[in-house]
Amino acid sequence: AELAPVGDAFELVHREEVEAGRDPLSPASLFRRLYAPDDLHPSRLGSYLAACVFFAALTGAHVEDSAAASRFRPSEAEHDRKMREKHGWEPGELDDAAAARLQSAAKAAVEARAAR
Repeated sequence: AELAPVGDAFELVHREEVEAGRDPLSPASLFRRLYAPDDLHPSRLGSYLAACVFFAALTGAHVEDSAAASRFRPSEAEHDRKMREKHGWEPGELDDAAAARLQSAAKAAVEARAAR
């Protein structure tokens, strides 16, 4: 059975941060922003990365190559509101640059898995 290489995509984002000379655990780091404050669960950005990987693994297409890319973005959810109220945590916004990096990481992870 083929797997969706979500962990590989997270690792690629981590590697990009390190190679760019950034601390991947810094709160401003894209890698760190993939996780919720509990450091265990994905944030909205991490869920977006996982969704991009699943999209590519299941369809054989990549979000960055798709006409749907501009619509394939997470929206504010009830969960986000509750996190703000209960914990004071503001989920990271997904700007165009971050979306492009995450889409690229998803594509690279799926292509690398297919090449194995």
